[in-house]
Amino acid sequence: MSNDKRGLSATTIAKFVQVSYSTGWLMLNKLRKAMADRNGLYKLGGNVQVDEFFLGGESHGEGRRGKGTKQTNVLIGVSISNGAPTHCFMEVIKDTTAKSFKDVFMRRLDSDTKLISDGNPSYGVCARDLGLAHSITLSKDEQAHVTFKWLNILIGNCKKFIDGTYHGREEHKQLYLEEFAYRFNRRHFEMSLVERLLNTCVFASPHPLLRESDSKMALAYET
Repeated sequence: MSNDKRGLSATTIAKFVQVSYSTGWLMLNKLRKAMADRNGLYKLGGNVQVDEFFLGGESHGEGRRGKGTKQTNVLIGVSISNGAPTHCFMEVIKDTTAKSFKDVFMRRLDSDTKLISDGNPSYGVCARDLGLAHSITLSKDEQAHVTFKWLNILIGNCKKFIDGTYHGREEHKQLYLEEFAYRFNRRHFEMSLVERLLNTCVFASPHPLLRESDSKMALAYET
């Protein structure tokens, strides 16, 4: 789980360590909670590209695309240095208003951050209220696909991760996002990933007991 970017299903871990599905599912969620705790200790700074995207729900046929859908709203931030991504965060948000963005930025960004966005006015409001520098590259600009290359790659990889291993899981989506971000942010520590995750678990806060119905619902997705 510490180094496989595809993630690990509860069915797989239950088989590996010879426990019930419910026990395997609870083990993985405790690990994800530990990852979330550690992610929350750090803030992004410098040049940070931000955008929102959507997970789950109907996005074809009679379903609407974009902001009118019933999909889960996710806010992403990616710090960029020398043209390459360094760290990221992803957080489920209630809606795509400036208030929702600001609540996340106050917890996830340093005061020296320069926001880089696609022109959504809500980001401008956040930058003004939080005293952050802000630059805009409109989606229609010729260089937009270059500017936001890594941002779009991370969004695509995250969707593949959740839709692949976890089949678009509806419950506990934030924990899956934390797992993805945790692994991405430590991708350069290949030789110490296991030890780092063990250390993360030791210092994590206790995970509240999760409902048995949650594990049954997860099993239904995986099968």
